[in-house]
Amino acid sequence: SEMNTIVRRALASRLYPPALTRELGISPVRGMLLYGPPGCGKTLLAREISRAMGAREPKIVNGPEMMSKYVGESEAFIRSLFAEAELEQASEGDESALHVIVFDEMDAFTRERGSLSGDTSGIRDSVVNQLL
Repeated sequence: SEMNTIVRRALASRLYPPALTRELGISPVRGMLLYGPPGCGKTLLAREISRAMGAREPKIVNGPEMMSKYVGESEAFIRSLFAEAELEQASEGDESALHVIVFDEMDAFTRERGSLSGDTSGIRDSVVNQLL
C-alpha cells in the first residue's frame, strides 16, 4: 500500500545499520508530516511508529497549550522540544535514538504567514518561523 511505502522510505535510515545506509546513499528523514481530519489516527500512528522503531517516548504537544501570552516564550518552548534530540545527535551522530515530537491541533497556531486574522502581535508568524 502507499502508506507502507511512505513509512518504509521515511524510516529506512533507522531500520538498517548506519554504515549500510551511508553505502546505499540513504539519508535520514528529518521530519514527517501527518495530516488529516480530527480522529483519523495521526497521533496513534505516530505513537505506533515510535514504539515499533524503539524510539524514545514521544512528546505529544497540544497546539493551543504551547501558545504563551509572553513574548518569546512560545518560541523558547519549541526550541526546548528539539534540544534533547539535537544534543544527542551532536554527541552520538548516526547512533542517536529516534525522537518523535507530535504537534496536535497545529491549526490552532499555524495560519498563513502575514495573515493577521485574530493575531495583531505577529506571534503566530514567529511560532511558525521557529518551526521552520
